[in-house]
Amino acid sequence: MDPATTASFSSPRSAPLSAAALLLARGALDLTSLNDGDTTRDAEEIARRAVRARVPAVCVWPRLAGAARRAAQLERRALRRRRQLSDQRRRGGRGRGLDKEKDAKRARGLGEDVGDGHGGPDALADDSDDSDDLPLIAGVVNFPAGDAPPAAVERETVAAMEAGCDEMDVVVPWRALLERGDEAAVRDVVRAARRASAGRVLKVILETGALPEALTERAARIAVAEGADFLKTSTGRHERGADPAAVRVLLRVIADSPRPVGLKVSGGVRTAADALAYVRLCEEAGLPASPDRFRIGASSLLDALERELGVDTRAPPPVTVATAAAEQPPSATAAAAKGLSY
Repeated sequence: MDPATTASFSSPRSAPLSAAALLLARGALDLTSLNDGDTTRDAEEIARRAVRARVPAVCVWPRLAGAARRAAQLERRALRRRRQLSDQRRRGGRGRGLDKEKDAKRARGLGEDVGDGHGGPDALADDSDDSDDLPLIAGVVNFPAGDAPPAAVERETVAAMEAGCDEMDVVVPWRALLERGDEAAVRDVVRAARRASAGRVLKVILETGALPEALTERAARIAVAEGADFLKTSTGRHERGADPAAVRVLLRVIADSPRPVGLKVSGGVRTAADALAYVRLCEEAGLPASPDRFRIGASSLLDALERELGVDTRAPPPVTVATAAAEQPPSATAAAAKGLSY
């Protein structure tokens, strides 16, 4: 986002940004990795980080969804073990007579059945069916060009679901709309994705940076009419990403919808000031800034938010009283953010 655009939203550098607002922004984050060369290791790393930071979702290539989910499950289990060990130490004992080697392994979040951190077939037996505190896995469809025909989009959506994606982020054929005024192309692609993803969250990427406001609004209204759960600004691949003007258009369409529709802002959201600008726009429009209605898609934003918060979830340190407050889940941060100061 252009610094001049965020100037009216952000606090002066001499004044700290509101911790509640920063936590709210972090609690809306779809932590994203969509590089062409992404590997299983990339998906695993982003999923582990998402668990430690308590963000609502990760967004990866569908082929990496399974790896992301397994890594998130393992990281959650390791985090619980670190908390248990921390509790034992605060009570004044090492607990259960652990010898030095076992104690060191548990401090790293590892157990005898986990070994190198990837785990064996029984590594998740105690809590693998409890997914309430795991990040959702979002996968992209018709990405990034948006040029596939509806039948191909439908097949790709089905494949993404089968790969383990909880949410689908589908790109509309924005070039057809921009160059030919082809509203039917947009309608058919969204309809195909909606039909194939019944029961899952569907986010429709409009590539607002490429469209004038009138076409952005038209595409958004078509997407809502065809069943989109979220309107999403950008792929992050176009030279122009999200901007407040386009977001205001989407918020206006959402306000006119007879059913709840969410907003996902993505593309160029890199700083805490960027994120809080969009949080404030949602607040002004009356859109709840909770993960079921508001998301921010970004890769580097988490580092920026945590620098402001004074925490760091890039590595898994032992959990202490001092860090516990920074690990609130999205639902808690939303409740804590009433009366925000920006």
